Amino acid sequence: MPSLAITGANGFIGRHLTKAALARGWSVRALSRNTDWLRSLAPNDNLNIHKCDLTRSLDPQIFAGVDVVCHLAAYVPPDHEDPSYAQDCLLNNALGTLHFLEAAHLTDRIHFIYYSGGNSYAYQDRLVRESDPLFPSHHAVYYLASKMVGEMFCEHYSLVHGQRTTTLRLSSVYGPGQTTGVIPKFVQRLRAGLPIQIYDGGRCTVDLVFVEDVIQATWQVIEHSSSGIYNIGSGQSHSILEVAHIIAEFTSACPDLLQVQPRNEAMQSGFSGLDVTKACTKLGYEPTPLRAGLKRVVESVNNPNTGR
Repeated sequence: MPSLAITGANGFIGRHLTKAALARGWSVRALSRNTDWLRSLAPNDNLNIHKCDLTRSLDPQIFAGVDVVCHLAAYVPPDHEDPSYAQDCLLNNALGTLHFLEAAHLTDRIHFIYYSGGNSYAYQDRLVRESDPLFPSHHAVYYLASKMVGEMFCEHYSLVHGQRTTTLRLSSVYGPGQTTGVIPKFVQRLRAGLPIQIYDGGRCTVDLVFVEDVIQATWQVIEHSSSGIYNIGSGQSHSILEVAHIIAEFTSACPDLLQVQPRNEAMQSGFSGLDVTKACTKLGYEPTPLRAGLKRVVESVNNPNTGR
């Protein structure tokens, strides 16, 4: 039976990946600091749950018998603009990745898949490709910089130690079961008939990728034994105002609940959309259209167990 280790298995993406792997008949070694949701899946002979700490070196035996490591675990600061969280970001996301790479390196033939930040690219007025420069100087710099360092460590282990690594640069992930972020906030408030504040005229752009697309890309990487770097996004960017209007439509909310604040010309207009041509061509990746994904999110509110 093939075996998959998932770090951060108790998180939003990790939960979806854990359920997908078990459904495919894989043995899953689930690693997480918080294991409450994972234990709700027990008993399951194919699921082994381990508590882990990103800030400490690991026993290499943690990956014994594992074929693929999906490294999703990360520290996301409560305030992306507060420099006091920079140390925690680097300690967990950069050095934590190094700890997992070292453990995987000491175990033969492991494929290491690292999930990085597609919002790390220097802003461009077009879709950005994998060869474009990374330079996250405007938003979430402490978090995104720490994810970039993790990428460097993955590339180092690939070039110097022959470790098979794949980096998936994810744009902004959303989907059923998500509890934090703009989309669940918009859905919850509009369904309750409460207003939402849309800052800077709603012009901020974002590339929203449906969580099941991330799972799809993961399996495609595993099945193709693909190495290298892949953008995983929707292939286009949307303004926050556009997203709000779609959610208002699907929740049958009054348009007056969208309270659009004046534009601030001093602010950057958001993140670039990701060019996913490489993933589509080499992996067969097919992103979910935004309207279809948002409709499923709104529908999932009626079923609290969806995505959890």
